[in-house]
Amino acid sequence: MTESVLFVDDEELVRRGYRRRLIEQFRLETAADAFEGLAKLETMGPFAVVVSDFRMPGMNGIEFLLQVKEKFPDTVRIMLTGYADMQMAIDAVNEGNIFRFLTKPCSAETLASALSAGIEQYRLVIAERELLNKTLKGSIQVLSEILSLVSPDAFSRTSRIRRTVRHLAQAIRSEHLWHFELAAMLSHIGCVAIPPAILQKVQRGEPLNPNEQRMYASHPIAGRDLLAKIPRLELITRIIEHQRKPPPLQCDPSELSSAEDVVALGAQILKLAIEFDRLEQQGMSYRDIVLALRRRTDEFHPQLLAALHTIPGAEGAINIREVSITELKEGMVVEEDILAKTGLRLVGKGQVITLPILFRLRNYANGVGIKEPVLVRTPAAENLPAPQR
Repeated sequence: MTESVLFVDDEELVRRGYRRRLIEQFRLETAADAFEGLAKLETMGPFAVVVSDFRMPGMNGIEFLLQVKEKFPDTVRIMLTGYADMQMAIDAVNEGNIFRFLTKPCSAETLASALSAGIEQYRLVIAERELLNKTLKGSIQVLSEILSLVSPDAFSRTSRIRRTVRHLAQAIRSEHLWHFELAAMLSHIGCVAIPPAILQKVQRGEPLNPNEQRMYASHPIAGRDLLAKIPRLELITRIIEHQRKPPPLQCDPSELSSAEDVVALGAQILKLAIEFDRLEQQGMSYRDIVLALRRRTDEFHPQLLAALHTIPGAEGAINIREVSITELKEGMVVEEDILAKTGLRLVGKGQVITLPILFRLRNYANGVGIKEPVLVRTPAAENLPAPQR
């Protein structure tokens, strides 16, 4: 086994005895008290399993393992004590989420068995996280790239909206940036069912007739239904569903206490970013957009309106250059629509170049032809946010 184990006990003879018996089976570190244990966790971790005695000077085992849980949630925690009683066991399990509760005297064989089970549990947690990370990120990336091919107008808009959502969420120091940013990325996935002509009218800021308006207004519900079958996206689908009419937020954005609060804040951030983009596409100046939106106090939380100043007002003025189709690379941001020689718009302004888009543009360039050069910028890296557990 390659994972490390930390054994914390204030009795030196106990530490030496277990180390001598277990060192050939496990990578074992020891600590004389909770404070030394926390220091080793910080400097030598991660540890797969932490075993702690209960009675220790300065900080008892339950208090110690509670800190381990808060700082290193993946680490499996085991309590070892010679002072077992029912209430202690209940407190240990409830407060520290203890994996095993062992009583002294505990044979090396029994402890070894508990350590092996703890390491296996740790491996399962890490494997599940890795699977979630790769599978969920991959699914989202595929959906996003499909949208870029099927509906360049919608994808172009979501690329811009995502950057605005990120600025707003970071400005209020939200712990839910992952949820909000993914909701922005997938906010217009329902547009795959809407005729391109309607999306182009929306992109140009042209008025829609009542039937077109109904069709466009349905895309959040369509997006919710498309994403509903993907695990771990429950909050994100609800944010997408409510992007047009966000629920009121009844608390401070830094004190969200329920899933409803997360959805309300996420939907408000998303709608504020969408409105910012809509006004920007109509040609309004940055200053006028901020002034107009800050008047809408009945729709958005005051902290979000105050955070509008964090949105860069001249982001596109940095590192802009003309390139040929052969010089295009993944990650570049399109500053002007890329058009085929027939006039067909292939990629919209603000869209990030992805590998499928690159393949599509090169195929068009070799066939119908593309109007070159194209105007792009190379932004700072914007990686797909990592899933949170």
